[in-house]
Amino acid sequence: MQGGAVNFDLFPDKRRWSGEPRMPVNAACNLFMVTVEKRIREEEAWTLQKSLQDSVFRFQDWLQAAETVAASPRSSQVSYTCSKKELQRFRALQKDISEKLWSLESLNKQYRQLVGTGNIDPCLKSSMQEVNRRWEELRSQAAAVSRRLQHFVNQWEEFGQKKETIQVRLMELDLRLTDVEHFSAGTPLEKMIRLQAFQQDVQTNTEHVDDLVVSAESLIQKSQPEDAEILEEDLKELIGFHQAVLSRVFQFQRRLVSLRLVFEDEWESDRESDAESDCFTEGSLAFRTGDPEPAALVPEALRGHSTPKPVRCCSVPIGASSAADLEWDPSVDVGGSTSQDEDSSYYSAVVAVKGNHCCGSIRNMVVK
Repeated sequence: MQGGAVNFDLFPDKRRWSGEPRMPVNAACNLFMVTVEKRIREEEAWTLQKSLQDSVFRFQDWLQAAETVAASPRSSQVSYTCSKKELQRFRALQKDISEKLWSLESLNKQYRQLVGTGNIDPCLKSSMQEVNRRWEELRSQAAAVSRRLQHFVNQWEEFGQKKETIQVRLMELDLRLTDVEHFSAGTPLEKMIRLQAFQQDVQTNTEHVDDLVVSAESLIQKSQPEDAEILEEDLKELIGFHQAVLSRVFQFQRRLVSLRLVFEDEWESDRESDAESDCFTEGSLAFRTGDPEPAALVPEALRGHSTPKPVRCCSVPIGASSAADLEWDPSVDVGGSTSQDEDSSYYSAVVAVKGNHCCGSIRNMVVK
């Protein structure tokens, strides 16, 4: 066989399509790359969508469990102990809900990426809307139950704090009263003055006890029977302690008043005995024309003495300043043993013990 006899056509298409335009090699490569990139994007979108669906399913499972917990709260007609436990449970639920916010935000971010690709499943869109709505409702419901439980627990805690504060104040008042009554020195009058300082504390504690009783009555109406019994026992104990302290204050006050009256009677007796040797007599007191009767100004203890005694001073009614109103007794012994200082100290002691209301007649006389 000769080589020239056989004609091999190695490029039949070239001869067949020689008259038609051919696609450039670069264009074919670009088309192939575009197709590959599109396919890759579609695969990535499908993978992202599949991952998002799985995450949404897991989030829905958590939502269902959390909604079951929040759907059965024990926030009404429940004891104080159960309320505290329920409050702790809902606080843990609120913390879990807050932590799941980051997971929900991640789901929304992935969903926005899928929306950008244009390949989004309508079912996935509705699932995302439902997940966001259920999470918001769960958060609101858990917060409302927690607030209701917290309010009830706060009422109990405030009652306990107020009760302890009043008890401490009553104990302090009781200690102060014990100190004044048994351990402090002083006259009955001085103790009476110190006891007067207790009046404001007694009034304040009484007002606090009244306010506590009002708040306790409102709390008893909202509480279970076992809690109501506890509240009533606490109130009974506090009121009993308060009444005991008040009774001690009033009894001590009456005892001081009795001691003061006894002291005043003794002082009157001493004054009557001293009046026999006193320098003031009815005959030694001079009065202006139109003044009250001498007997009205002379102390009662001196009215029974008929024998006048020497005096060293005269009486000067308030408002009299002329020398004619003074009567001098020439029988006065100027060099006597009783001095002006002794007279002044005597009347000062009288004023200090008896007070203004007991020394009205004495203050109308001026020591010479």
